Amino acid sequence: MSKHRSHSVCILFYTDTSGTPGGFRLAPIRQGSQHARFGFKRSDITHSVNGQPLTTMEDAMSRYSYLKVEFKRRHSIIRPGKNMLLRFRVK
Repeated sequence: MSKHRSHSVCILFYTDTSGTPGGFRLAPIRQGSQHARFGFKRSDITHSVNGQPLTTMEDAMSRYSYLKVEFKRRHSIIRPGKNMLLRFRVK
């Protein structure tokens, strides 16, 4: 019997302590999911995708819908204590 795992995530708007938009967080990041295999962790905040900043919900929705046709992806993220760049290719 095969199991079907959903790769859907919720995109959560993030603001810093002063209320300034700071990007988005994907939730949940489940162990073994596509997002986990790409290197995302639960606490990551994505502040740009392929060089395009994410400051509004419209930015996030347009970038994530456009990613369906892009194969090389770069996500600039904030992981507690450091800025990082996740690079991956989707086949």
